[in-house]
Amino acid sequence: MHSGLLNVLLSVLSLALITTGLLRYNPLLTRRVTYDYFVWASTILSLTSVYGELRRLRDKPLYSTIMPLVVGGVFVVVGRLVSIIYNYTFVLGYFNGLIGSMYTLEGFMWSILVLAGSFMVGVTNVLHAVLGGVVFVKPKPCLIDAYNGLMFIAQYVARVFEKHVVLVALAVWLVAFTYRFIPELHYWPWLIGWDTPEYVAHLMDYVERLNPFTSYYWMGGLRNTPPLLVLLLSPFTLIIDAWTIFKVYPSVAYGLLAALSSLIAVRVYERSWRVGLLAGLFTTLYILNLRISWDYQRQLLGSVVMLATIILLEEWGVVHGFKQSITAFLMLAACGLSHEVTGLVGFTLSLVLMYHGLKKGSRHSVFTGLTGAVVNALLETWYWRKPYSFIEAVGVLPPGLTVSFEHSQVVSYLVAGYGVTLPLVLIALANHGKPYIASTVTVLLLAGLSPLIAPYSSVATWYRFLIGAAPLASTLSIIGLADSVRNKWVTLLYLVIASLPGLALAYGYNWSFDYTSALREFPILFTPAPVPVDDKLLETLSFFKNNDFTGSTVIVAHPDYARYVHLAIRNPDPSRLIWVNYATNETICRIAESTGAKEIVLVAAKTPDTNTTMYKCLLDIKPVDEEHPWILVARVKENIETNTTIRETLSN
Repeated sequence: MHSGLLNVLLSVLSLALITTGLLRYNPLLTRRVTYDYFVWASTILSLTSVYGELRRLRDKPLYSTIMPLVVGGVFVVVGRLVSIIYNYTFVLGYFNGLIGSMYTLEGFMWSILVLAGSFMVGVTNVLHAVLGGVVFVKPKPCLIDAYNGLMFIAQYVARVFEKHVVLVALAVWLVAFTYRFIPELHYWPWLIGWDTPEYVAHLMDYVERLNPFTSYYWMGGLRNTPPLLVLLLSPFTLIIDAWTIFKVYPSVAYGLLAALSSLIAVRVYERSWRVGLLAGLFTTLYILNLRISWDYQRQLLGSVVMLATIILLEEWGVVHGFKQSITAFLMLAACGLSHEVTGLVGFTLSLVLMYHGLKKGSRHSVFTGLTGAVVNALLETWYWRKPYSFIEAVGVLPPGLTVSFEHSQVVSYLVAGYGVTLPLVLIALANHGKPYIASTVTVLLLAGLSPLIAPYSSVATWYRFLIGAAPLASTLSIIGLADSVRNKWVTLLYLVIASLPGLALAYGYNWSFDYTSALREFPILFTPAPVPVDDKLLETLSFFKNNDFTGSTVIVAHPDYARYVHLAIRNPDPSRLIWVNYATNETICRIAESTGAKEIVLVAAKTPDTNTTMYKCLLDIKPVDEEHPWILVARVKENIETNTTIRETLSN
């Protein structure tokens, strides 16, 4: 082994394998994947021999026959990687197996570089074995000197990261932004997510009225929506359109979420920059965080505000002085202004702050906690539009509670979503006394699991609260991993396994189909919705932008298309733009009677049969024009209130 004979043997075997594969199993002739096994075997053996030879010759001159050895290794790596790319082993939306690819002509041509590299490695190793050393041009520097130089640079970078944590956060932000933005670029100009077009329409509605505390049209009805997102984004509409804003905003916010995760690991848990980097990267890859960014755009902002608030409160413990009191209050209020889920978090954090203030005699903390709790409670009441819920089996309860017997869905969501992180989260919570983090995780998990605990008083949309804990879960799981595992290879293996679902959802949909079916209100594809994207959606937007339907006309649209109708109409009346999944005769007739419509425009998910007589309350139903056969217009029969046919329909 000392003489390099093992390295010679490995490199010669590598060359023999790639040559055999090329001559006997040419993939362009056989149309089989056997050749890829030979390429992989040759790659592994060749790189192993390079590594062994470099270790053996580390005290030899760098400017010598070591250089062609390194070049040969580079050829092998490049040939393998580029052939994988050209074989379309991994493309956006589809992941094939790593070993056993079908070859394209380009992939095959690049794989020949593995042959060339293996040949260079083999010849160099044989030469070293025969001569008993290297042939050099200059005696200095040695290979070990070059290695030490690289290590010095790496250690310098590590010291800079350790001293300037913000650089770690910035690096994480850049990775997370890029990771989230690539699908946006791939599907440009379509918006990623199902709800996202409605967010665009809502932003345009807000810009027209500029009143954060009024009801806005949202998915077919008037709703009191958390206003912080539109407050923050509306100034950008002076520069770019709302559509482009929501092509960029999710990626920017997702980068902030991951960056704050790394800051929690470093600043709150006082871990090294490496742990902070891992926390940020895993937050980027965690599937539940990705789902939040898919189209929970207000909750994404709320999650960012939640993490920022937690960092401040955990670092301060209690509030000291007027400046900290104002800052803490604004952050707690921002939790409630962002989203209903983080409003609950803001309320909880306020109570915890007030408790610690009473315990430590901090009047600023007590006052800040009290005002934060009041503001978040008032905001939650405003969002739910009443200060209570009434459940027949229980009576009067706080707002936002309902009856839910979705036990199996809750269990499925808990295990599928948090199975890989929850044990490590519990370890982190047990090992570190972080009251604001612990209370946040606890209240979100209790709210999310409420159908299991108290089905007659469970939280409405429990899954939104359950997923709300995801940014902290991904962060705490890395803290728990660092606490319990010292082997770096085990850590790496865990991260690979835990990141697979998120990686598959974002880039390899064929790997995530079955997994996402276990999670409530979860996309199977990280794409625009519905899939495949249909140009009729944009044509619908253009049609309603160019045609004004006002007065006694009612637009009845399938939800897929209603979002794009809303994009064309500012602040519509819910009785004039109605979302309907199934436009049955009974539904259309009820709409006609309740709205007093004289004319109905029907936007169907599929081009309907216009010869049908199923709509007994409509006359002259026909497409609006030849270019838009899925958009129908019809007159409502007169005297609908006394029409016997309609009455019979409505009574059935």
